[in-house]
Amino acid sequence: MQRRTLLRGLALGATTLAFPPFLRTAFAGSGKICRIPASVSEGEADERRRKDLERAAFEPSLERAKALGKPLLVFVVPRDATLRRDRGLAFAQALTYGPQSLLAELALCELTALEMVDAPRWLQSASEPLLVLVEPDGIAFRRIDATLPREAAAHWDEPDTAYEASVEKRVQTIAGLLHEAIAPNGSVLDARARAAAAALPSAEVRAARSNAAALTPAALVRAAAIVLREARRGAPELERRLADAVRSERLRPEGTRWGSSYGCGVEIEGEAGGMMACGMGHVPAKGARFLHFLSRSS
Repeated sequence: MQRRTLLRGLALGATTLAFPPFLRTAFAGSGKICRIPASVSEGEADERRRKDLERAAFEPSLERAKALGKPLLVFVVPRDATLRRDRGLAFAQALTYGPQSLLAELALCELTALEMVDAPRWLQSASEPLLVLVEPDGIAFRRIDATLPREAAAHWDEPDTAYEASVEKRVQTIAGLLHEAIAPNGSVLDARARAAAAALPSAEVRAARSNAAALTPAALVRAAAIVLREARRGAPELERRLADAVRSERLRPEGTRWGSSYGCGVEIEGEAGGMMACGMGHVPAKGARFLHFLSRSS
């Protein structure tokens, strides 16, 4: 079940299925109603969603990646609602709590989220891998997949220690997969830096090579491969700045929205408000933020 539907106030018996395990019991049977404040009107939300989906489509995403000399990293949106929720949470945890190296390497890519049915035929597969990395030539690609560690249970009257340890395992799994795909060694990083230098304006390339410390966060992300190569050649402070730029730019895949879970339901950026039954649900701090996947069927 999709959170957009949840926000429009479907019956509680249906909505509880979409919540994490530690919330389902708490919400079942609650009779209270909580109104989620509307940040935009329904019409505005629908128009934003339409434009976001247009940007997230494969061809526009690949063209943006090519224009920057970057690979396109596709976050695969599963058909199954439970799996979709789990991936949205895991990817958000990686972006929010991931190590500096992961954030810096993610900046080397253009990010988008797609259901396999919306990908070109040559990219489709019977399975739904976690991610697909498409190289700037638009031909070479690799599927990236693994079984993510499961979330540990969390209870309101106990420390979140076990839950946070399970989050760390999930983040490290994603970080390892992406490192091997994006920049596993210096030779690959050099090739990515050369591709970026060939695609970007010469003034941006010179600035990234000689004065990266003075670049804005957006400029750092645009020239990420050049900056990261300099960082790993003996300027480690640049890698920290690149990771900070990813955080400050709130980097996320096209076709997604940031969302938050809390005791009375969920809130999604850019979506019209709705109503949700309140409960005594406990949401661990590291389980509160998620990526909401937009889809053409939602």
